[in-house]
Amino acid sequence: MRRGICCVYVCVTLALTASYDAQAQSKKKGKEPELAISKRGKLIFEDDFSGKELLWNFDANRCKWEIVKKAALTKSKGTSGDTKIERAYTQTSDVIFEFKTLLPLSGDLSLFYAAAIRDTPWAKIFVTPSPQSAIYVVEADEQHKALVLSPLVYRKPRWLNVTFEVLGSRYALTVDGTTTVCDFPASGRRQATFFAVGMNKKSDDVFAIDDVKVWEALPKDEEPEKDKKTKK
Repeated sequence: MRRGICCVYVCVTLALTASYDAQAQSKKKGKEPELAISKRGKLIFEDDFSGKELLWNFDANRCKWEIVKKAALTKSKGTSGDTKIERAYTQTSDVIFEFKTLLPLSGDLSLFYAAAIRDTPWAKIFVTPSPQSAIYVVEADEQHKALVLSPLVYRKPRWLNVTFEVLGSRYALTVDGTTTVCDFPASGRRQATFFAVGMNKKSDDVFAIDDVKVWEALPKDEEPEKDKKTKK
């Protein structure tokens, strides 16, 4: 019985690896992305998935996530709630999320970060299938009214840099170098205690994330405490 389970696991892992290798471009480590409305303070959490164990939460009855080639990925189908993968961290109100994602050519990616209304996305990235081959960065308010912003060329799966900044009553979403800055609804102020991503997937194409970082967000004119020099 154990031998059968091991064989199934190996087959699934090999399938994920083959699909991932065929679609993903090589990941190049570079300087940290520029921010639109804030500056980085304390590093709260980071995960580059270089370990063997996936220390994130997901519903194993709905989807399957694994670490393959030092990235977290899934081929499971479902809604963004079905495929969501989540990680809790120290509570904060002003926060910066940075990560890389590899998306299929259809579906949409949702970002989740609040504990007060756990499954309400504050930002989405809609990916349209060919022949349009574009990504539309949108915002979503509490009524889920999406506003189409700048289209981004996405003709084949590749790694995208995503940065989501929350500072006071504003947020900024940057995808592949394109940024939009929006204001929160008056009732939208909340403490952030976790970060999660999920995707509406109709196919078994790979959806992956990597190099996740969560920072304390500071106003651009404020220095982190650790960087201040004491004058004598």
